[in-house]
Amino acid sequence: MLEINYSGIPQENLNKNVRICEICSNEFAPSKYRPNQKICSNLACQTERQKRNILSWRARNPAYFRHIHANPHWRNKRSLRSRQWRLTHSAHIRQYREAHREYYRLYMREYMRQYRRRRRGGEVAVEGTS
Repeated sequence: MLEINYSGIPQENLNKNVRICEICSNEFAPSKYRPNQKICSNLACQTERQKRNILSWRARNPAYFRHIHANPHWRNKRSLRSRQWRLTHSAHIRQYREAHREYYRLYMREYMRQYRRRRRGGEVAVEGTS
């Protein structure tokens, strides 16, 4: 007969490799495919683990995305590719703007505000870049 302990983990698993989750502090039995598993398989814990991994990677590689934007060859190539896409998909762009008329109107208002400020000489920080 299989005995269940106070935490709901079968008694046979307690004798094996039972761990404490680093996020939720609950006990869990690691996967047989990942014997070094430190985080339980709870969805909230896995989401938090992914966030921590991304933050950790970005801390170790702070200039990974910046060097691409600083390269003028890359910027010119990206600009050309974007221009070509817009030319070949003009109907799609028109359709999107019609379907999202209010959003597009607000976006263009803010875009023109920043454009005019740049033209006057005051540099504007574009959202999403640093």
